[in-house]
Amino acid sequence: MADETVLKEALMLREMSDFVIKVRDRDFKMNRVILSDSSAYFRDLFYNKPQMKVYHLLNVSTTIMELIVEYVYTQSVLVSENNVELLLEAAERIKIKGIVQACCDFLQQRLSTNNCIRILTLADQYLYPDLKEKACLFILRYFEDVAQYCPEFCHLSAEKLELFIEKTELNVRQESIVFEAVVHWINHAPAKRHNHLVRLMGKVRFNLMSNDYLHNTVIVNNLVKGNPKC
Repeated sequence: MADETVLKEALMLREMSDFVIKVRDRDFKMNRVILSDSSAYFRDLFYNKPQMKVYHLLNVSTTIMELIVEYVYTQSVLVSENNVELLLEAAERIKIKGIVQACCDFLQQRLSTNNCIRILTLADQYLYPDLKEKACLFILRYFEDVAQYCPEFCHLSAEKLELFIEKTELNVRQESIVFEAVVHWINHAPAKRHNHLVRLMGKVRFNLMSNDYLHNTVIVNNLVKGNPKC
């Protein structure tokens, strides 16, 4: 019954439209009061330009706009893996905190070894400290799998990689995993990354490795042999 009431109210408010958002070739009729309640961007826009009747929203698909309209009138949005990034980008632009929070909750719940670095990148891009913390903790906990299977591991910055491998919270079965992760990262673009070798290797706890591994793997590694500072 409650859902039915909300739906009826939403339909009634849509009929009381007094503003149009144009997205590509479609017009989305909106109610200013309801839109202002959800979007800080439009609240400021209406305050500064009270006579404005039409707004052209660029670089947003009609599919994403439909989800935004649905949220504005029902305070509910269906987030999926297919739409979360585009929805988040649009919600950030027009400052709809409710959708932003829904997207962050969705990303946090779906952290995996495949997407954790991408989610960390988004958290950094949009300045979401809680999501960033969750992504970092996930990477530290599952570092071995992330280094092996995450397609974006090799796209980490040297600073980010250093930050992870120097943490005492780094969860690895043995320190050789950290050494091999650094080698893997550098070998992805050796010409550009060889100058990071000494700094990154300085964070590897070689004292925790066996003598056999040090002599048979580390010392004979081409990157190590080729750098006189190692």
